[in-house]
Amino acid sequence: MKCRIVREDMEAHLPSVPDGHHDQIVFRKVARNRKRTSVPFYKVGAEIEHPDVHMLVQMGVAVPADDACAEACGMDEAQMAAAQKAYQRVVLGIHPEDYELFDAGVILGYEPDGEFKPGPNFHLLEQATADEDEDEGEEPVKPADKGAAPSKDSGTATPVAPAAKSGANAA
Repeated sequence: MKCRIVREDMEAHLPSVPDGHHDQIVFRKVARNRKRTSVPFYKVGAEIEHPDVHMLVQMGVAVPADDACAEACGMDEAQMAAAQKAYQRVVLGIHPEDYELFDAGVILGYEPDGEFKPGPNFHLLEQATADEDEDEGEEPVKPADKGAAPSKDSGTATPVAPAAKSGANAA
């Protein structure tokens, strides 16, 4: 069973790379435990043969390279694309509340201080923020208090006195 890597950040486990396939590996310097170290990564397009490569397709880091892998992963093109998108969100640390902004290209991720990294459609967020600022001048609608009934004239809630106890329940 074979798959083809679609991401450049897929680390390779050298002992599991078969002889003759080391040309599909590139070494990069990365920081680990505050030290720079050389780490092997698969090149985009590298083919991996293993009985469990369908899991890499399901994770969103590869596509099937043969019929056996395509059948084992049990995904169509749209599902594979969704898995790749989901993997990208995780890699970038996108918070679920910001998925919509990320998917729309409004943000590309976050700056170290937590601010948004502007995306190609960042102007949409600035426009929405400006619209919200204009709405702030309006009187906000107040939620009804517990035990309150709507007032006929104002549309706001007015407190309702609790019913008097009677009969056996009266104290």
